[in-house]
Amino acid sequence: MHINFPTTPIRIHVDGGANRSITNNITILNQFKQIKKYAMNGINSDSPALYCTGQGLLPWKAPNSKTLFINCYYSTYAMDTIISPTDIVIMELTDFNDWTQHSNIDTGRGYIKFHRREKAEPLTYPLYATNGLWYTDTHAPSATTLQNT
Repeated sequence: MHINFPTTPIRIHVDGGANRSITNNITILNQFKQIKKYAMNGINSDSPALYCTGQGLLPWKAPNSKTLFINCYYSTYAMDTIISPTDIVIMELTDFNDWTQHSNIDTGRGYIKFHRREKAEPLTYPLYATNGLWYTDTHAPSATTLQNT
């Protein structure tokens, strides 16, 4: 299997209120496949916010070089790359059962941790605030660090 990794940092919006992960950047998704038009709702539940036409795995590299592959939908109409921490915890690709987020409003810095069922060390990603939203960056991992933690 050939794995594509972003060659430049990708800004990811970490949204604890989202129930699915989505991107408008098809080039960062691995194992991409076209899907039947899938309606994704926004905050207005009366009608879909947008339609997704693809799905793949988004590689998210942690500072400790572990890489988490996130199930991610694709839509040209998505405003950003948004990940759902809850979706990461409930998907079958991981052994996580919990996530926590620390957000310091004064410094605009924080972190998100994904905790494993087996009590191993959590996987931690740094966060930074921009305009009241929390972001992190993912970088291209090397081929030797391929693993779903």
